This record gives sequence, structure tokens and C-alpha cells, in this order.
Amino acid sequence: MSDDTPLPDGFESITVRANGTRLHAVVGGSGAPVLLLHGWPQTWRAWRHLMPALAAHGYRVIAPDLRGTGASDRPPSGYDKDTQAEDMRELLAQLGIHGGVSVVGHDIGGMVAFAYARRHPAEVERLALVELALPGFGLEQAMDVASGGLFHFGLFMTEELPELLIGGRESEFLTWWFDWLSAVPGTFPQEELATVASSGTARRFRALPHPP
Repeated sequence: MSDDTPLPDGFESITVRANGTRLHAVVGGSGAPVLLLHGWPQTWRAWRHLMPALAAHGYRVIAPDLRGTGASDRPPSGYDKDTQAEDMRELLAQLGIHGGVSVVGHDIGGMVAFAYARRHPAEVERLALVELALPGFGLEQAMDVASGGLFHFGLFMTEELPELLIGGRESEFLTWWFDWLSAVPGTFPQEELATVASSGTARRFRALPHPP
């Protein structure tokens, strides 16, 4: 399930089978490849305003839906970041890209980007990580709920509980959660939250962070 966000001019929607699952991406532009990896609970559309600007500056832009999100499949497993990094590597290979890629990752996408660069450093030209904690630099503390870490890590890693509590209430939960996370409550318009909520169901909680 995905939303009806219009594609940026000059971009197309593709679906490929990579690393044993079906992945959706929006691609466009020509030149040096740049891979944009969204956070949670977003999809490729998180980059929609940036994608045309990058294409105009001579980049081939690839903005996928990570497994479990958007129009990509939701397999029952494979949400560790190493597996998702291989998803992205095989997606790029399907597009004829085997190296020289700039990888930009936000939030959960940053964890996948970090795993990609760690596993295949010779293939990553540049790495940009936005709004996330890294192993050894705060991630372990953030995920340690018993010692003051962020509550949602523990909630979302509990088998079946997020689906039970939040299924059918995604919009209400995201409205509360985005306000709770924001320095300025109400920053995100309700129509934006509704679109994000509509791009999937509570099954997407499988895509949230598990220990790297």
C-alpha cells in the first residue's frame, strides 16, 4: 500500500526483485548516482522536494521504499540493517550501478546507509547520515529502555504488540508521536500526518530498528 503522492517531473516509479523481496523505488536524473534512504515512518516521498534539485545538478537519484514500507513488500523477516543494506546494493545492481554511489540516510535509513558503507566501503563515494545515533556514538544508550532510552525502541521491538495497540490508529498515534518528538508541537500539518499514516499499516512496525 502506498500513497498518491505525484512523482516529481522527470522521475519514474519502478519495482524490482532484490535480495529475495520486491522493492519499489522512484528514480530520475542522470549522472553520478545518489541513493536516498528515508526514515520511519516515511517512504520515498520524504525526499520529494530534494529529488528534482539533485537531478538538476547532474545526479541520478534513486529513492526507494525500504522493505516493509510504502509500495515495497513486507516480508516477515529481514529487517536487520545488514540485510536491508544488501537490499539496496542489489537494487542498485538492477539499475546497472555497482559502485561510486553517494548514500544519504535519514533516521532508520541512516542505519541502513551506515551498514552499506561498513559492508562495502569501496563502493560508497560519499556517506551522509542525518538525525540518527550510530553504534558506539549513542545508539546503544538510546535503545536501552531500562536505563532511560527512548520508549519507542522497546515498544516497537516487542513482537506483535505495536500492531495490537496501534493497528487502525496510525494517524492518532503519529499525531501524538510527532508532537512529542518535535521541539515545536504542531510543526507537522495534519494533512501531512494523514498522508504518512495512509502509506502503510501497523505492519510497518516490523521495519523499525532492531539491534544492528
